[in-house]
Amino acid sequence: MSPEQARGRRVDRRADIWAFGCVFFEALTATKAFHGDTVTDTLAAIVHHEPDWNKLPGETPSSLLRLLKRCLTKDLRQRARDAWDLRVELGQLLSEPSTVGAVVEDRRSAPASSRRTMLLAIGALVLGAFGGARFFRAPRADAPTIHFAIDIAENGAQRQSSSIAMSPDGSSVVYEGGTGLMLRRLASLEPLELEGTNGAYHPVFSPDGRWLVFAQQRQLKRMSLQGGPPLPLENAVVGRVRGMTWGPDGSIIYNAGVREGLWRIAPSGAAAERITTPDSERGEQSHRFPDVLPDGGTVLFAIETEGSFDEATIAAFSLASGEQKVLVEGGTRPTYLSSGHLAWVRAGVVLVAPFDRDKLELTGPAVPLLEHVSYNSNIGEAAVRFSASGSLVYVSSRGSDERVLVWVDRNGEEQPLSHYKRAFLSARLSPDGRRVAVGVQGERSDIWILDTERQALERLTSTGNNASPIWSPDGNRIAFASDRAGGRGNIFLKQVGSTLEAEQPLPTERYQVPQSWSADGKQIVYYRTSTDNSGEIWSLSFEEELKSRLVVVSLGRDGNARLSPDGRWLAFMNGSGSLRARVSRGRTAQSNLDERR
Repeated sequence: MSPEQARGRRVDRRADIWAFGCVFFEALTATKAFHGDTVTDTLAAIVHHEPDWNKLPGETPSSLLRLLKRCLTKDLRQRARDAWDLRVELGQLLSEPSTVGAVVEDRRSAPASSRRTMLLAIGALVLGAFGGARFFRAPRADAPTIHFAIDIAENGAQRQSSSIAMSPDGSSVVYEGGTGLMLRRLASLEPLELEGTNGAYHPVFSPDGRWLVFAQQRQLKRMSLQGGPPLPLENAVVGRVRGMTWGPDGSIIYNAGVREGLWRIAPSGAAAERITTPDSERGEQSHRFPDVLPDGGTVLFAIETEGSFDEATIAAFSLASGEQKVLVEGGTRPTYLSSGHLAWVRAGVVLVAPFDRDKLELTGPAVPLLEHVSYNSNIGEAAVRFSASGSLVYVSSRGSDERVLVWVDRNGEEQPLSHYKRAFLSARLSPDGRRVAVGVQGERSDIWILDTERQALERLTSTGNNASPIWSPDGNRIAFASDRAGGRGNIFLKQVGSTLEAEQPLPTERYQVPQSWSADGKQIVYYRTSTDNSGEIWSLSFEEELKSRLVVVSLGRDGNARLSPDGRWLAFMNGSGSLRARVSRGRTAQSNLDERR
């Protein structure tokens, strides 16, 4: 694989010249030009290192060395353009006297006859290789490659992960624009805002590229790209959708919620039917990110188990027989490519492998296609989409998720809080105002503490994925969500500055996120998933013995709950984006709800 191919860039015949150079080097030295213990190590060597030229025989003529270096240069402008260039150079090399190149100092010069014999042998090898169809194939008109960048909304790449789509013919892209979805025709200089799509996510084009379907406010909606408002699909069963696809027969297959399997809506618009159910006895928690093969009868999807989606399983499901077959261990977001490959994502890297869609099995090793893709291992989402024509669109995690922490005064003026740039998320200020607990995303998400006076950023967690920190009122403890015990994540408590392990006060299979700690330190309000995949707000009391009670039911989102300083009011977000305040009188769970819009 050439350096440009390893970086996911456009390739042409010069990639073949590189491959030839690798074979040429190995023929001369009996060792590989680039070697690593793993595929990733080998690709890193290809991109960043040079071959060990000292391994070449001492008799290697300088002209032949120059030819080999022209094949293996990483600079495309210096590499030979095609096989004809090399054949001409080789012909000159064979007809002209050559001197031995200074590959290694103090080598003994071989007799001229030995050099001549070696030269002829190499010439025969080169000409034999050039005689193959790989190098003498007919010239082809390479399809034009379009490179462009789109400024995304200030909420960064994380929201884009579930809000991008590419049309089947590769001519259009849909992405999140801050107030709704934006449609960018690649032939146009300006994007078009799609009205009525505020809060929409998981957009998918129809097979003919004329329609768009997406999730919005616990509904699936369909929208004509020729004009007109979004229309709800009345018969859909919808929770928090995690992936959707539009099959070649017009069926829409989607994940119906965070603890759900796959559902299908037929082209006739009949009621949605369940097609897969997670097998809890085998540790399955959900089936996500479906992709339908071109035959319309097989669905690829990711199986969520305990831990992050880097350990998820990719499977194929037959709609006719109901049979299921595991394809990949460790990955998410499967996509079948028209080139006959299967693509998936692991740890922010897009991997591809040759795939036999009739036998439903990989027929070769996986290799990286694209690195630094914006990726959330907690939900398995990655910001990359492919078109049927072979194009792809993605959001890069390199620099796109880096943020700085700032103070904001009452006039809206910003002042940097520190010089650190990280993938910061969910910052919380300590009660004394001198420290900030903040999540930092990467291959693993952790909680860090920034001391604003010392300008020191120190790690608090180092196990599992950790997020959503909140401070205790005395500033001595931090509560956060972590998947370190397995599953989707529970609340953990850790003493600041202590080496003691974090405590898990309320183990449960339900997803928990701490959101507010009462001023008296006696309770934590937290978000929890319910049995029907909606959200709930609960209260965890630390008085005498640990007790939890339900406060608010049927939230469409994560709540973002905050207790008032006196502990009597609770503000939170509902599924439609309205702000609600709940009045809690004493310990009465059945209290009035005052809605403020």
